[in-house]
Amino acid sequence: MIKINTPYCVFVMLVTEITTFVSFGMVLAALNPTKASIEVFINSSHVIRYGEPASAAFTKLIITLSQAMLIVGTVVGSIIVRFLMAKLSRKENMLSVHVVMIISAICMGPMPPILNSYEILIVGRFLTGISRGLAFASCPLYIAETANRQTLFLWQSPSGWLIQLGALLGNGIGHVKVMGGEELWPYFMIIPGLFSVVYVVCYYWLPETPPYLLRQKNKPEAQRDSEALALLTKLRTGSPDVLEKELQALKEEIAADASVEKASVVQIAKDPKYRMQLLVCIMLMSSLQAVGIQLISQYTDDIFINANIPKEYATYASIGTFGFSLLASFCGTFFLLRVGGRTSMLTGLSVSSVALIGLAIATFGKAIPSMAYLSVVATVIYLAGVAIGPSLTFFSLSSELTTQVVRPSALWVAGIVFWCEGSIVSFGAPYMLQATGGFTYLLFLALILLVIAFIFRVVPDTRGKSAAEIQRQLAK
Repeated sequence: MIKINTPYCVFVMLVTEITTFVSFGMVLAALNPTKASIEVFINSSHVIRYGEPASAAFTKLIITLSQAMLIVGTVVGSIIVRFLMAKLSRKENMLSVHVVMIISAICMGPMPPILNSYEILIVGRFLTGISRGLAFASCPLYIAETANRQTLFLWQSPSGWLIQLGALLGNGIGHVKVMGGEELWPYFMIIPGLFSVVYVVCYYWLPETPPYLLRQKNKPEAQRDSEALALLTKLRTGSPDVLEKELQALKEEIAADASVEKASVVQIAKDPKYRMQLLVCIMLMSSLQAVGIQLISQYTDDIFINANIPKEYATYASIGTFGFSLLASFCGTFFLLRVGGRTSMLTGLSVSSVALIGLAIATFGKAIPSMAYLSVVATVIYLAGVAIGPSLTFFSLSSELTTQVVRPSALWVAGIVFWCEGSIVSFGAPYMLQATGGFTYLLFLALILLVIAFIFRVVPDTRGKSAAEIQRQLAK
């Protein structure tokens, strides 16, 4: 099955996913290990500008805004990506993702200390969010249209462990003893932009996608078919007959949904034939927010400190948990190949739900010294559950359960919902933990149970099934 795609196709997908999702993980965790150094920077800038130190409440507000602006920017990016998809090609959309990331890295790295401005750091995080919002729909769509459908779940799954790798690198390289200190943290903030530089360098060798070429109505059908078949010849290892068969399957899938090709999201939602695709995509994407990943990923140090782990060891604990999560995510890929996306998702969500109970208990009983160890163990188990479940499958299952024409709209709406949820969690998380303690984790537990019930009842098994077979099962 893996050999269906040519080495060139593998190169295209790996360059696209590595440069996008590793930086995804790094920016998600960037403020976690560098928080203390950035607080010093905020205070010193405040002294230079106003002649007095910043208050603790003001410093906390700037840090929280910096975290939240990443998500707010992502919501904005998720909204505007719809319009970029209508104006730009799939390849050009991916280029826009990385151009914005490079600009944001400049704003977050050298600019704040040069200008003595913590506001530019917030702007940089906002631009980083826009890049992520664009990538959230553009990258899985590009991969879904580049990979052969039989290998779709395999080539969508690396996004999960690449994000985990980025989070691990972010916590490790961003440690105060590496590049997270008061002098080096601006250079650390530049690193995610370097991945985008690599993408821009490789851009010339990256193709459009076969479905995109087939949908260019401004060209004669014969020319569209010829261009798509020529590209499939570069992307696949099969014989001419096999390539022709895949081309015809793509054309039939596009033709079957021709009535909604230019339909609005509201029109798609009103059509019973396509409504379920939209709903399932939203729920599967939301599963990653429902487990509380935004809370755990961005505030691991605070969670451990809140459970009475000494402050100087909190980042080491975060690095260890993200390292284990990366290993679990990598191993989870083989589990996914064996059992399929649906079972992998349900297993991961179930494991995470147990871990959230452990985190709640550790928080309620933080006066007991041994509870600090429980919080570490529970966080490790939680990240392992996320790694083998929603982190690996929310892109692949969403792509498999949607058709070529509906997929862009479904990913767009699901992305907006996903990041709106994330913005609420990101901004409110520290205040929620402070106000409710362990009940915060129980809230996410309730959300997970709702998602599990939905998937168990509605989402079909996609292993070895054609697009038509999946849609028939989904419509039942």
